[in-house]
Amino acid sequence: MKVSKRNKSYGFTIVELLVVIVVIAILAAITISTYSGVSQKATAASLVSDLNNASKLLSLDQVASGTYPATLAEANGGKGIKASSGTTYDNYFPTSTGYCITATKNSSHYRKTNNGEPRMGECSGTERDKLSVIKWNTWTLGTGNVTGYSVNGDGNSRVNDTDPWGATNIVWDVSNQDVASDADGGFDGSTFSIDNTKMYRFSTFVRRKTLGDGNFYLGTHGYPSAVLNRSD
Repeated sequence: MKVSKRNKSYGFTIVELLVVIVVIAILAAITISTYSGVSQKATAASLVSDLNNASKLLSLDQVASGTYPATLAEANGGKGIKASSGTTYDNYFPTSTGYCITATKNSSHYRKTNNGEPRMGECSGTERDKLSVIKWNTWTLGTGNVTGYSVNGDGNSRVNDTDPWGATNIVWDVSNQDVASDADGGFDGSTFSIDNTKMYRFSTFVRRKTLGDGNFYLGTHGYPSAVLNRSD
């Protein structure tokens, strides 16, 4: 009697291989996403820590000399302010009563003023023309029209006041309205060309200085045939 022995080979079917590949891809995506989130949180924590440290040193300078240092190199009693590894301080704008400072790391920007907590963003100031398509240097003190901007109503003026970053700056003041004629105060805008392959963000800060009745409207207008996607 002869007994034959057969060797059987085992393997994966194409379907099983595809399932394995999909599972590996999902796990890799989860790992990358988790790492990215942890990395971003670590960067944010580092920037907040650096800004809080810089703020303490700038406050000590202000107490010692009665004013904030003109440059970061003059801060900390002339020793400067050191940042943690990978972090740089930029866009430092001091005034006699306040300051705004930006810290940057891994393409992330956080800023802090003398009376605020660190938050995402960059400081405004003399360098803002590099960051904005609207050239703010045309905002000069006084009433009436300026190049690229026009007032709307008779209750407008440009004055030195505290901006949203806690620094003295040129702002639009529309608090003196003509109640009798119910004239609106405000400003029109500046026109500029846009690239339809890019997204733009327009920010406006409004501070109510006196109590009373009234409304505020902010609008955007595109021409000759621009399509605007706006969020409230």
